[in-house]
Amino acid sequence: YQMVELAIRDDARFEVSDLEIHRPGLSYTVETLTALHHLYGSSSLFFIIGADSLLEIDTWREPDQVFELATIVVVPRPGVDAYKANVRWRDQILMVSSPEIDISSTDIRKRVEAGQQIQYLVPHQVEAYIRENGLYKSGGN
Repeated sequence: YQMVELAIRDDARFEVSDLEIHRPGLSYTVETLTALHHLYGSSSLFFIIGADSLLEIDTWREPDQVFELATIVVVPRPGVDAYKANVRWRDQILMVSSPEIDISSTDIRKRVEAGQQIQYLVPHQVEAYIRENGLYKSGGN
């Protein structure tokens, strides 16, 4: 949560939510979007996912409702053609035109643990937070 907050703090178009942190048990996207819909009323919600996540969206809880509650924005991922891979949702997604960057949270954690640089892979504020809090080091979080 804090790293997302740091990453978007200078861009007023984004807002981070702590709804899932305070909800007991498992959190499902459909429940989070429903809660956000109740909070923000008629405001449009945009849910950003990677093209690789779109491949799995049929396995999510109530995927049809997810698409009703928010505009699903899909970011390209290397080796994944979201339009070809998920024909069912093709007409209901908004594809973002951006470079395909092969970065994952797993890769970031492994790089930090191995003592490798993550500069340019995450925002500067997030890199500083990870370093200052000793995250992802062996024996740490």
